[in-house]
Amino acid sequence: MISYWLLLFFIIIFSSLLVVILVFVFRISSFAEYKRTIVLTFLIPAIGLFLYITFGCLNIAVVKNDETVSRYILVYDTTYKLENGIVLTVSFQNEKSTSIIINDTATPIFFDLIGYSKKGNNSIEYGHKDILPYSMNSVTQYPDYLFSDPPQEVTVSGSNYAATDLVVKGWLHKN
Repeated sequence: MISYWLLLFFIIIFSSLLVVILVFVFRISSFAEYKRTIVLTFLIPAIGLFLYITFGCLNIAVVKNDETVSRYILVYDTTYKLENGIVLTVSFQNEKSTSIIINDTATPIFFDLIGYSKKGNNSIEYGHKDILPYSMNSVTQYPDYLFSDPPQEVTVSGSNYAATDLVVKGWLHKN
C-alpha cells in the first residue's frame, strides 16, 4: 500500500524534473513559454493521477483505536499486519469493490450507505455493513463521512444528464 500523499509527492517531484529537462532541452527563454511549459507539465500528470486513482486503484481506509482513518491506495498486492498480530493479504481479487476498510480496533464499526434524492433532497438508508474487529471488508464506495454524523440533506446536481435520481454517500461510524 502506498500513502495517498506519498504518491502525490512523487508525481510533483517527477513533474518538476520534467519541467527542468524541458526548459534546458528546448532552451525556453520567454516567460510566457516557460509558464505554459510548467502548467502543462504539472497538468498532465495531475490528470493522469486523478484518472489512475479513480479508476485503476483500490482505496483503503485503515481505522485505528483513536478513530483516525488513514487513507492508502493499493497499487500492488500486499500484506497488512493488524495490532493483534494477524497478517491480512490485500489484493485486487474483488473487482466489484472500489474500497477496502480495515478495522484495526477491538470494537466493531459500521458502514452505512445513505442515499440523497434529487427530488425533495431527503436522506434514506441505502445499505448497511457490520465490520468486525480486526478484519478487512470490501465496500462499494470509500466513506464520505468518517466518525461524524452525516447531514440530513446535501446539494445534489439537478442536471438532466445525471444517470439516476439518487446520490449515495458512505458513512463510517461506531454506533
